[in-house]
Amino acid sequence: MKIIFATQNKGKAKEVKAIFCKTPYEIVSLYDIGNKIEVEETGSTFHENAFLKAKTIYDLYKVPVVADDSG
Repeated sequence: MKIIFATQNKGKAKEVKAIFCKTPYEIVSLYDIGNKIEVEETGSTFHENAFLKAKTIYDLYKVPVVADDSG
């Protein structure tokens, strides 16, 4: 199963891919799929911003998405 990790950060993507390397999940980053969209983080918390990012990317691709906003 493919899961999009909503980040352009190659270092973060590499870390998450390593965590899932022995699972049936294929983690792909926005960089991997050629998506250069910058989601406007208008939330007032990390949670709200991560949700905005995940929802935006899900609406584009209709596959599971995880996102973070660690500042």
